[in-house]
Amino acid sequence: GYWEIRWTESGSGDRSHSRTLSTRTKDRGQAETVLSAWRKAGSIVAPLTGALTVDEACETYLERHVSRGGRTDAQDRNLVVVRRTLGARRVVDLLEEHVDHYVAGRVASGIATGTVRRELGALRAALVWAERKGLVPAGSVVDYDLPPEGAPKRRYLSEAEAKAVLAMATSWVTAPNKSPSDQRAGLFVCIALETAARAGAIRELTWGQIDWQRNLISFVDPAQRAHNKRRAVVPISRNLRPVLDDALLMVPAPMRQTDPVLGHTGSVRKGFERLRSAVGIDFTIHDMRRTWASLKVARGVRLQDVAAVLGDSVEVVEKHYAVFSPDYLRNVMDA
Repeated sequence: GYWEIRWTESGSGDRSHSRTLSTRTKDRGQAETVLSAWRKAGSIVAPLTGALTVDEACETYLERHVSRGGRTDAQDRNLVVVRRTLGARRVVDLLEEHVDHYVAGRVASGIATGTVRRELGALRAALVWAERKGLVPAGSVVDYDLPPEGAPKRRYLSEAEAKAVLAMATSWVTAPNKSPSDQRAGLFVCIALETAARAGAIRELTWGQIDWQRNLISFVDPAQRAHNKRRAVVPISRNLRPVLDDALLMVPAPMRQTDPVLGHTGSVRKGFERLRSAVGIDFTIHDMRRTWASLKVARGVRLQDVAAVLGDSVEVVEKHYAVFSPDYLRNVMDA
């Protein structure tokens, strides 16, 4: 007895697909309102009434808004626990006390406040977008405070540690006695320490993004819209070039354009844990980016140049790395 919207979408070739969407109401007038909002929102396939759940709002946001700029694993990860914990609630019923309970539970389980802040920030973006598109009644989205930002991470490898890690990783890339997981981890670490690229950019890097003639790596994904975590085009360092050359020789010729540089087989994270244990130095995947930046600044590289490689603003680099510069506050102290 519930009204539903039915329509046909064209598929590949001459094929077409019939689609339906329940309005979740038996009232003809309410169903007409849902249909009108659905058309206005650009045929967003999600319940467009007060019955919209948090989980449905998040999925619609990811599919119809985020995916336009290239949906990433990180964006999905930020909403996984939120959707599992709060997803069954209707958006109009979500209260600040529910969010506070979520925060308390996550912190009690040992999750950093910075992580919880990112999760709830992603939730807020999804709910506000749903409200702006008319998927939920105006003014129905709860207003809540985000947890405080976590303390900035200060772990950096020393130059000696970075050299030891790089040497170990280089030896693993083409070692015949190493598993595909270990080889992938070795190549991942070499690229991370020599380019300062983010983990996601390295995992998504294909051989076609490497310009061998001009000796450049482009971490830029043309399908992804610009955001704060920008990606850069960087020169291939003297240390990294032979590693990439050797790794390319292991890739069949037909796959040397579209295949991921890290390949398809083996877990990077598991191999990384084994490499870290083998070298005997405690560091994380994210420490390598901070290490690159701190060592460059310590050698007197301009903050503007470091920012260009990192894909960050000069203000961000200055905030986190200026203290490593040999000239930091020198004129002030000697004035």
